[in-house]
Amino acid sequence: MDLKLEKSLWRKGYDAVIGIDEVGRGSLAGPMYLCAVVLKKEQENVLKKIKGVNDSKRLSQKKREFIFEQVVASRIPYIIYKASPQEIDTHNIYRVAIRGCDVLIKKYGMKESAPFFVTCDGGLSVPRLERDRQETFIKGDTRVFAIALASIIAKCLRDATMVRLAIKYPNYGWEQNKGYGTKRHTDQIRRLGKTPLHRLTFLRKIV
Repeated sequence: MDLKLEKSLWRKGYDAVIGIDEVGRGSLAGPMYLCAVVLKKEQENVLKKIKGVNDSKRLSQKKREFIFEQVVASRIPYIIYKASPQEIDTHNIYRVAIRGCDVLIKKYGMKESAPFFVTCDGGLSVPRLERDRQETFIKGDTRVFAIALASIIAKCLRDATMVRLAIKYPNYGWEQNKGYGTKRHTDQIRRLGKTPLHRLTFLRKIV
């Protein structure tokens, strides 16, 4: 995936292009992670060296982690919003995702005054941001470098969180299924019951 869109936005005078994506939206347990990655024109040469960027679901764990290591080593800025299961149950997943986008841009805007443009994966948007300052792309994590990179960062961080949580709740296979509704996971929910990290509104057809 190339930087074609980002380059066109930099040429228009935007100092930064922000890509937003989420991971864990359909999971039965654990938080949902939203990531906003900030790509600046002065980092173009560094970004070109990061190869294989694509939708995080299309990459192996090893490849995702390698790309994430490059992001950290290159000091590419990113911001994370972590939505808890309780927040998701209280406000529903869509509203939480949209609120998360607002929070991410607010956090960035508090630090940066230069003009920026936001690219979001399908289903996401930033309600408080002007429409001419953002664009939503269907399957954006397969089309837009910034969005794909955000999906990789969010996936790496959330997966690591689920592996840690699996130590505390070892019977649900989270170290493998990352909280998604595999047969082992749903069978164990029926057998052992829910944990405080399960999303109650997602379990209605299971228990």
